[in-house]
Parts: sequence; C-alpha cells; structure tokens
Amino acid sequence: MHFNSESTVTSVRLPIEQIQSALIHEGLAYWRYLCRNGTPPLRADFDPADVRRLLPYTVLTEIHRDPLRVRYRLVGTRICEVDGWDKTGHWIDEEPWQEHAEQWLKDYRTVIDTRGPLFGRDALTYPDRSTVTFEWAVMPLSTDGREVDMCFELEAFEGEPGLVERPLMARARGE
Repeated sequence: MHFNSESTVTSVRLPIEQIQSALIHEGLAYWRYLCRNGTPPLRADFDPADVRRLLPYTVLTEIHRDPLRVRYRLVGTRICEVDGWDKTGHWIDEEPWQEHAEQWLKDYRTVIDTRGPLFGRDALTYPDRSTVTFEWAVMPLSTDGREVDMCFELEAFEGEPGLVERPLMARARGE
C-alpha cells in the first residue's frame, strides 16, 4: 500500500478523554512527566530510550516560523510502512496529499499557540479502497525553554496488538 494523491484522509480532532489508544496515553504521560511548571518539555530532556516501545510510531518535527513550515526530523518505521515512504528530512509541503497540508499547519499553529498537546483520529483510504484508521497526538517541545520549535508526535494504528485498547471501528459502530 502506498498513500498518494489519489488517497483520501478523514480527520477529526478529539479531546484526550475520547482517545482510546494505550500508546497515546503512554506517550502523553511521558510528555507530562517532562513538563516543567506548566511549560512544554525541553527537547534535551526527551530521551528516545525512555520511550523505546513507542519509537516505531513516533514522529519528531521541527517547527520553522515566518512563514510557518514543518520539517520531519524523525519518522518511526511503522509510520513509514503505513505511509509507503520515509518522510524523514522532508517538509510537510512535500507530502503527496497537499489538500490536507493547510489543516495540518493549523493544527501545528494550535499546538504552538496553546503550548499544549492536540489529539485526533484519522482514516486513510487508499486507491484500492483499503482503509487504515489511527489515533494521533502532537505534543510541543522547546529547545530554549520559551518557543515551541519541535513536536513529539505519535500515531497508533487500529488493530495492532497492545496499541489500541479497543478497535476504533467497533467503537464507532457502538459495539
């Protein structure tokens, strides 16, 4: 499977209370542990060894301003498999699904402005009509303790053992 311009994305933003993924909650607990006096964690305090189990589902992004641009600094192996390419080192505006870039940049702007995490659920539908559903989190980081200039992100795919507590589609159907 390869996500390309013929693929579609359905996305909703959710409060943390509606996120079912154990992986997202584990990552959020680590992020909160690193917070200092209500400010986003320092990038220097974020140690990938502390979240080794989460790494295949992790994205680290750099935030550039004026104009706002996002660069993928690290993309986990499982995310690369699902997306069909390794976007490490690429900019968000280089992705094949540009029709969604504007909303994603708004999401990053929200994280920058609120200095807090954002959560949601997406469904990717491929040209062959297969669909991958996942929950996600974008959590701010700072290199200088003041400006949000990086993000720690997670994507938890439906149906992967130990990552989602209950299948997302079953919840959506009320089962």
